[in-house]
Amino acid sequence: KEWAAKDPGAATAAIEAVKGIAQGAPAATGPKRAICLAGGGPAVGLHIGALEGLKGKIDFDNARSIWALSCIGAWVGVIYNQAAKDNEIEATYNFFHDVFRDDQSFQSFPTNTIFAPDWAGCADAAWNFLLEPKHYKNAFLPRHIMESWLYTLSFLRDRKNWGKFNQGDFDRWTLNHVLAVHPAVRFLTALVYKSEIDGRSRLFYKDSKFLKDIKFERLNERGKPYIFHNAFNFEKKKIDMFANDSPSWARKGYKTISAASLCACSALPFVEQTVRVDGHAYCEGALIDTVNFKDLLKDHHLPDDPLEEIWINRIVDVHQIRKPENIHDALANLCQMFAATVGEDDIKLFKFHVQENNRLPENKREAPKWTGTIVEIQVDDQIDFHWSHENLHRGRTNGAIAAQNAYKLYEMYSDKYRRRNEAEGKATMIPDDLTDEEITRAGVPLPLKRVRDRQTG
Repeated sequence: KEWAAKDPGAATAAIEAVKGIAQGAPAATGPKRAICLAGGGPAVGLHIGALEGLKGKIDFDNARSIWALSCIGAWVGVIYNQAAKDNEIEATYNFFHDVFRDDQSFQSFPTNTIFAPDWAGCADAAWNFLLEPKHYKNAFLPRHIMESWLYTLSFLRDRKNWGKFNQGDFDRWTLNHVLAVHPAVRFLTALVYKSEIDGRSRLFYKDSKFLKDIKFERLNERGKPYIFHNAFNFEKKKIDMFANDSPSWARKGYKTISAASLCACSALPFVEQTVRVDGHAYCEGALIDTVNFKDLLKDHHLPDDPLEEIWINRIVDVHQIRKPENIHDALANLCQMFAATVGEDDIKLFKFHVQENNRLPENKREAPKWTGTIVEIQVDDQIDFHWSHENLHRGRTNGAIAAQNAYKLYEMYSDKYRRRNEAEGKATMIPDDLTDEEITRAGVPLPLKRVRDRQTG
């Protein structure tokens, strides 16, 4: 009773585990592991490949496992875990194959198949805008029109200015003294940018067949891992967590994973509209916190049930960025350069805080001491940010190779380093703790980041 009162969540999990055994559900064995799948949109093939590369080697499908997810990683985690047993990889790949566009179509229509405009919502917003008198009043600004006329006439009157008038001057003149003061242009610009539409596409529709085909109820079946993802709550100005109601785990006060929450967690500002869940407006949480490392340890690393391994798959890296050839490439770079930096920095900070926390005296630690193993799957830089079948397939292939390489290092060195590091009160970091010689001996190429850092250092 005393133990249950101190940790109701662990008590509930223990009771449900006993019930599961009594009812014939297989008991989960092996290390308690977490897999962290980060965001990256069209780089999602790397997630699918990583899961495929680890299938049969590392078990993340049991009731002792935890899936910490964000953005496109949440979609992978949900689709994978709601699929029929032994068909998880193909079901996940087929789902995203339908989301990505075939290569020929993508060439002249460079978007995926689900980022559709909200035509009805746009029509409503347009009507609301057109029926608001203040928008007409603000479109016509006589004083500004007169000032632009006077500026233009003054400039033209002095012939000395004509030779100095370059393309940059012309472009600014048309922007500020033609377009910005023209009533029709002002009105149409405000209609496009100031109507009550906060994203160019809408993903969440309550009765959407695309979302109804996802069997969310299967996430709550006995034997399923604990699955959670994040989203940013605009009203609270903070990250909220959403989780499945696995019989083996208490939900720990998180909200329920649903079609709405899944759309909210990947609602990238401007690209997708915000999503309302339980009366609150949400957008993508990965812009704030990549995969919720702090909550992962706080909720799942318990004194009597420690979290032993954390596998991280970050699918976006700055070296995937290419010089943009068009607006499509430029917009992709805008999104992914932020994602690459935030993701890499979050992982660095997590590793740093784990080791620093371990060094502190027990009475000064912010969190329980953790001497488990972190395995980071290396990010492939040969993919791009195209929603094309070719990019999806390439990501799957390269992601599987990266995961298999990570497993080789884990299999060869994890026990050796864990014993040594545990004795020293430290966590084990793979491949960070390994020397070049050890990595090469395992038949694995050196991490690209390590090679590049040495070339530039």
